[in-house]
Amino acid sequence: KMTDSADNAVIKNQCDLKDAIVSSGLVDIISECEQKGLITSTVKNTLTCDSTNQTGDNRAYGLIDNIKRSLRFESVAQTTLDEFLCILYRRGNVGAKAVAERIANQYKGHLPEYRKLSVPSSGTDQTHSHQEHTALSQSQVVNQQPDCTKKDDLFAYPMSSKPHGLALIINNVKWINDPTGKETRNGSDADADRLQAVFGNLAYHVELRRNLKAAEMKTALEEIRKDIHDSHDSFVCCILSHGTDEGIEGVDGKYVTVHELAETLYPDKCGALDGKPKLFFIEACREKIQSDDKGANDTVTKPLPRGADFFFGNSTIQDSAAYRKQISGSFYIQALCETFEQHADKLSFSDMLLAVNQKIATNPELSKHCGGKKPQMSEMVNTLRGNIYFNKKP
Repeated sequence: KMTDSADNAVIKNQCDLKDAIVSSGLVDIISECEQKGLITSTVKNTLTCDSTNQTGDNRAYGLIDNIKRSLRFESVAQTTLDEFLCILYRRGNVGAKAVAERIANQYKGHLPEYRKLSVPSSGTDQTHSHQEHTALSQSQVVNQQPDCTKKDDLFAYPMSSKPHGLALIINNVKWINDPTGKETRNGSDADADRLQAVFGNLAYHVELRRNLKAAEMKTALEEIRKDIHDSHDSFVCCILSHGTDEGIEGVDGKYVTVHELAETLYPDKCGALDGKPKLFFIEACREKIQSDDKGANDTVTKPLPRGADFFFGNSTIQDSAAYRKQISGSFYIQALCETFEQHADKLSFSDMLLAVNQKIATNPELSKHCGGKKPQMSEMVNTLRGNIYFNKKP
């Protein structure tokens, strides 16, 4: 496995790797690893903090240990180690370049450009040295491509940056024109709290918004878009609200469609997420409004013309209600969180969502809540081009 070969290559050369890091500008290497998403800002601050009285060797070993943690995950092992070796090769002296090349050869990284690298010697002319650096630059470009990378017989999106990206949770609980509190979504706070914990544990930076009007929900996405960086792997948006076939209801009783929300993240408006997963989880009813003769028009079910790499997880199918308990929250969000908590370190994203569907379809308590109405069944609609493997925080 790639995880084994990459990890073994690092372990086998750990002492030489430590010396190479120390001799090649330790702080600069640590800083670039943080910029590339190979380590978190917290780890970077710990490794570079003067007050900890760490030796250079200890800091280098600390960096190596954090890189090794990422190598446990099959989907990012190659990308992580290749990126790290590129940093070391570019910043290092002749000895560091030799260590980088040796590790690359031992774990057989699948970047053809990397195999062209050779260590400059006293007899190496300037033309050959330029070719080496050109090959390195090409390998860096390959690593930074947002497109899917091959994982055995599947394709998986790169998920190596820390944080993976931003997770926005919109939690609509109380409605403006509702003096009796009839529309209050009791139990929704339990959903929001658990979602925050789950995605925080999956290495996302989580932001919460509460009680937004229809227009404000779209504005929230437009505002958070400014904080999305090129280094982010993906984006998550969870919306907890009322809804109908018209779309998602704001606390002002007006609607915003899924299409309107999704288009704020199209490539021409959010280039940092071009080619990367944009995941929406929507807890809302989708029943028809009896007095409306327009029919269903929630555009989540329609093709998104520029919408590659989107996922929409709906709590229920078209024309059906979604059920929620007054204290513990909705059946869909709780099933989603439970599945991610238990299986995010070993199952793919698509497999976990199938497990969520199974939980909803076979939940006897949910069947009782439905009564004689149309049963709730969660739904997945997506234009993803590859699979996703979350990496939990170490």
